[in-house]
Amino acid sequence: MRCPRCYTEVPPNALSCTKCGFKTPAGRQTAPITTSPLRPPKAGKETSSLPFIGKFIEANPFLARLQTIKVNTFLIIGIVLVLLAVPGYFIATRVYRVCLFCPTLSGKYISQATLAGKPATIQIDLMQDGTFVSGSATIKVDAGGPNEKQATIAVRGTDVQGNQVRLTSKAQSEDRFTCDANINEAGLKGNATIELKALAIRGDNLPLDGKRN
Repeated sequence: MRCPRCYTEVPPNALSCTKCGFKTPAGRQTAPITTSPLRPPKAGKETSSLPFIGKFIEANPFLARLQTIKVNTFLIIGIVLVLLAVPGYFIATRVYRVCLFCPTLSGKYISQATLAGKPATIQIDLMQDGTFVSGSATIKVDAGGPNEKQATIAVRGTDVQGNQVRLTSKAQSEDRFTCDANINEAGLKGNATIELKALAIRGDNLPLDGKRN
């Protein structure tokens, strides 16, 4: 066998070349494997990739104290869910008009009242779509004898807060109707202000007590 470095004839069982000392395959197999020990970090040197964060926390006793507080995981999840639920509820009720706990306001309510000293029948028809309420108010005034004056005013619901609702006539209507009412399963109760320009009739703070039909 010849040495691949100096081409000197080497015995087959030799561990290295007798001339240049190059190790043979047998010598490489019997050579001990040495490993370099791990170097410990130098004392006083910050090993964190962001050393300024540790220094900032050490400089603030309040932040250092927070690190020692153990927080329940379920408590953190609950706080996150509440923070997500509040804006979600606002968007659902205000933007998309989703009514989660609203009562049913739709229906027909008929009430008797005295308008300009004359008996009148006030019929309010309401339709509900989530928190949006609209409909009409039909006022029938008994003018005596077979004559009966009637006017129908388109209304919409504003400031819907549970059972409380304010009904107002639309801006393009010549006649005016305003009513702050409390609506439940039994009916509608509130006070109304009615102005019928075509009939020259006006009534303020008329008590309404209409049953749902």
